[in-house]
Amino acid sequence: MVARARKTGRVTFRTSGEKATIDIAVPEGTKLRDAMKIIDIVKAEAVRKFQPGPCTMCISGRDFRLRDVAVLPEKLAKNQAAFDLRTGKLIG
Repeated sequence: MVARARKTGRVTFRTSGEKATIDIAVPEGTKLRDAMKIIDIVKAEAVRKFQPGPCTMCISGRDFRLRDVAVLPEKLAKNQAAFDLRTGKLIG
């Protein structure tokens, strides 16, 4: 029996002064409706991981971009995390 590879996306959290931007990348071919199902979970998880503080669930006022990429990188930068496309939970 061959294990199926987990479909993952990448979230990048950037700050510039008081402004935070969340960039969400999903594999090329991901349907928009599938990405939209988990987008709020991914944003909240990214804020919790990269900008801990008293209001980690609050994502209002933060810019975010959703895009698809042909190949997700194997190595992630310190401000990036992989997430499960089915649940939106960060991996690792």
